Amino acid sequence: MKAPVALSTLLIGIAQFFPFFDNKPWTILTYAVLAAIGNGVYNAVDGALNLAVLPNAETSGKDMGFINLANTFSQISGTVVASLIVTYLGGYKAIFPASFVIELIGAFLIFRIKSVK
Repeated sequence: MKAPVALSTLLIGIAQFFPFFDNKPWTILTYAVLAAIGNGVYNAVDGALNLAVLPNAETSGKDMGFINLANTFSQISGTVVASLIVTYLGGYKAIFPASFVIELIGAFLIFRIKSVK
């Protein structure tokens, strides 16, 4: 199950390069299609994995709340990181390679998961 999640993470990362190399409308559309496919696969498999690894069925609602809180925190911190990248690493265009590196790290970490209890 981890291979589809890791590969979808890589697909999202690869999509970042299309608008980085060219600012034509087709690159944004290509980015949108690839990122949407990757995000759809990631969310579907990740959601199923989250439910499968919850420690206690009786507290699954609370556990899912913590997972959603973690997801929300990462989205909030993403805006801070993006603003730092834009400010200090070369403007808006620098977000795309930085995003690829972050996706690559994420895919690597997913592949490093040995097993789930």
